[in-house]
Order: sequence, then structure tokens, then C-alpha cells
Amino acid sequence: MSKTLERRNSSKSFSHTPSNTIDLTDKDAPSYIEIESDEEDDYKKVTGLISQNKFEEAIKLLTGTLDSRIKRLGSDHLEVGQCHYTLGNVYLQCQNFEEAISQLKKAIPILKKKLGKKDINLFNAYFDLAKAYLACSATEDLHYILQKAQKVGKKAVGEDNPKMAEVHYMLGQAYLASKDYEESEKSLEKALRLFIKNYGINDFKVAETYELLGSVYSIREKCPASINAFKKALRIYTDRIDKFDSRMAKIHYKLAVSYIDTEAYFSAIKSLESTLAILENQYPGIHKRKAEIYRLLGSCYFHKGDYSEMKAMCNIAIDMYKQLEGNYARHISLIYFDMGAAATNQNNFKEALYHYLEGIKLCQSVKASAHDLENLCNFLTLSSAIFEDHYNWENALAYTKKYIMIKRKLLKASQRNTQPSITTLSELEQLEVLRGNNIIQDVY
Repeated sequence: MSKTLERRNSSKSFSHTPSNTIDLTDKDAPSYIEIESDEEDDYKKVTGLISQNKFEEAIKLLTGTLDSRIKRLGSDHLEVGQCHYTLGNVYLQCQNFEEAISQLKKAIPILKKKLGKKDINLFNAYFDLAKAYLACSATEDLHYILQKAQKVGKKAVGEDNPKMAEVHYMLGQAYLASKDYEESEKSLEKALRLFIKNYGINDFKVAETYELLGSVYSIREKCPASINAFKKALRIYTDRIDKFDSRMAKIHYKLAVSYIDTEAYFSAIKSLESTLAILENQYPGIHKRKAEIYRLLGSCYFHKGDYSEMKAMCNIAIDMYKQLEGNYARHISLIYFDMGAAATNQNNFKEALYHYLEGIKLCQSVKASAHDLENLCNFLTLSSAIFEDHYNWENALAYTKKYIMIKRKLLKASQRNTQPSITTLSELEQLEVLRGNNIIQDVY
């Protein structure tokens, strides 16, 4: 039984790879531990149990070893810290993130004190702790932990190590969650460079980074960059996963949205059709995601001026939304407004009026945002104008009053939020009088 602190060979190391598996053959990840012979046997058993995904048995065995070490060596001994770390890693693998965080938090101060701030075990502990925080969406202290992992990792494994790429990737995710899109972009670009350097251009992790980076580019309105990133991710996915995989539907959809943002409607339609083909395979019946794709297809055909195809897509979307459980009134109202605009462009005012009124009726039945109410005002104005053109003065005046009422609501809301507003109440009152007088004069 050894009583001195010695460097153990790689077969005793509990450092692990980025894939969340404990790697006992990692020559770059030595551990400095003192192990009793019976506990060494327990570690070998733990290794076997983990390889068989028998996490509960491994945890039970490790917990016993931990209790034994605390009693024999004290709570701040290196072996105790190493056991906390290993237990935390096993909890992470079986997705018990709260326990993983608890164990890793206990391990870090011991490892830091006994091994120093440049040790790979300390880096691995920070790395796993960040993964656990990210997995359970616990943003508290996440940036701090990742920055610690980045600082220790530079000295422990080097800046170009693939696990440093993982750290940058997680930082990108963390910044994205906190809506710091500029920093998210910087971190993800660093991660991408390191993943390509370590794994090559066709690695799956490269595809995932391109996809996430594309989303950040899209948020930052860098549409050409987002399209380029999504296309590169799609190329890798196409060679690596089944064409009906849900991830393929997701990347086609994201690419379609970026095409729509750049008004590349032909390309957007192709991507939406690819998305729909996958969703049809996954959800043969009615599904809200399919309804949304049909709605977007209708919008694309509208912008292309193909009103016949647009109407067909919109009618399918409306029919699907009406059959779904839940309240989709807002979604349907937006489709009706698009169809009203299409009919107006074709000078089919009777049909346009029908669609506008259906949309207005539905929009008023739900709690609308300020943006929705602004859109509603626009359509109320259009509806009022159509009524005037057809000498239906009573309805024209009624919809003008509805417009003014909603504008007043928007104005009061903006005043409460101390936001500047172009329209004043007196101007609205003048508009009501002028519009009303004009209509009355036309009637008589």
C-alpha cells in the first residue's frame, strides 16, 4: 500500500474526452493520486460499469469509495477531490446535472489547491462543470466558469487543443443565451477554426458549429454569411446523417428563412419544400410545423407574384391550423391578411375585403402585440378604403373608428413606456373628425 504521492500512469487517469466518456488511456491527462489497493480495484470496477452504461452501480461504488476516503484522509485530500471529480463526471454522463454540479464544485477547490492552476484535472473539472450548467440551462456563473476553463486550459492543454474548441463553442452558446450576439459570433468563429484544424472540414462538430454560427449571423442580419454557414453545415450533414433526420429538416428551414430575409424566394421555396418532405415523413398527419411551412410557402409565392399557388398553400395552412388543438387565431389572421393583400394586388376588392375582415376578426380575438396592432391598423385602413370605394359609408366609418381606437391604445402604451410617438391624441381626434366629415359629405 503506497503512502507517498506519486505520478500514476495513464491507466489510472480519470480524465475524459470531449464526447463525455471517461478515457482511461489519455496519456496527456495524468493524475497525481494515492490509491489504496482495494480502492484501486473499485476504480477498475467503476471503469467496467461505465463502459456498460451501468451508471447507478458505478455511482453506488464511487459513493462508498468517497465516504471511505473522507474518513481515512479528510475532506480536503487530493484523493477525495479526485473522487468528487470522477463522481461528478459520471453524474454528467447519466444526465443528473444537479448532482454533477454539486460534486464538481466540491472537486475544483481541492484540485486547485493540491495540483495548481495549470493542471489538466482542474481544466477537466471546469470543463465538465460548464457542460452541466449549460445542459440544465443554469446561466448563473456560466460565463465565469467557461472563462476559468479557458484560462486553465491554455496552460494545461494548449490553445489549439480540441477541448479548447469545445470551450469556445460553449462560450458561444452562453453568449447567445444572454443575447450578446457579437461575443457569441467571436467565440463560435474561434471554435470553428479549432475544430477544422483538429478534425478536418467534414467533421460533424464542424457542421454543428456552422449551424449555430449561421443562426448568430442571421440574428445579426448578416444574411449572406448565414446562408453560407447553413449551406456548409447542410453539405456535411447530407454526407453524415439520414436525409429524413429531424436535423436535416431544421437546417433546411433555417436556410429557407435566411433566403426569405434576402428576398431570394425561389431558393427559399426549394428549401421549404425540402423541409416539408422530411416533416411529411416524420408527421404523416396534421402538424403545426407543417402548417407553418405551408404558411411560409404561401408568403414566398405571394412575393413572387404567383397568387394561384400562394392561395393553395395558404388554404392548406389555414385548414391545418383549424384542426390543431390550441389557439392559432393569430397565425390564421396573418395568412388572411396576406391573402387580402394578394387579392388587392389583383384588383379583386371583394375577395380582399373578405380576407381582411376575417383576419381582423381573428386578430381582435387574441392578445396582440404592439406590432400586431400596428398591422391591424393598416388593414383596418385598407378595409375602410375598400368600403369607401364601394360606397359602403357606414362600414367605412365604423372601421375608421376602430382604427382610431386602436391607435389610441398604442399611443397610451407608448406614453407609459416613455417612448416617443409621432401621433398625438389631438391629431387622432382631428383625423376622426376629418375622416367622419368627409364620409358624411360623400353620403349627402
